[in-house]
Amino acid sequence: MKRFAKSLSHALRGFKVALQEEPNLRIHCVIGLLVILASIYFQITRVEFFFVAFAIVLVLVAEIINSIFERMLDMLKPGVNEYVKDMKDIMAAVVVIVVAFAIAIGVVVFVPYLNML
Repeated sequence: MKRFAKSLSHALRGFKVALQEEPNLRIHCVIGLLVILASIYFQITRVEFFFVAFAIVLVLVAEIINSIFERMLDMLKPGVNEYVKDMKDIMAAVVVIVVAFAIAIGVVVFVPYLNML
């Protein structure tokens, strides 16, 4: 149990560092929180909430992995390098794809509730 608590402490510290240093992660967290509040307001079903929560988690994970990837590349190959730039752009594309997927889930889940207003 002690080992788990220590691991959890490290993970929470890592998340705090990411939140402090990554503006896009903060934006995604705020949007995720707003979507959760909308889920409560519209009283979406448990299945719908599962998909919404899954999309939020995917976006946050993609953004954190993108941040790790960028830091590693900067550490290994500082300065402007075409391969590094390409890799960073490709990783950013992963985040964009995941965000587009999350938006699609949001549209499918929330549009019917908006039409009921």
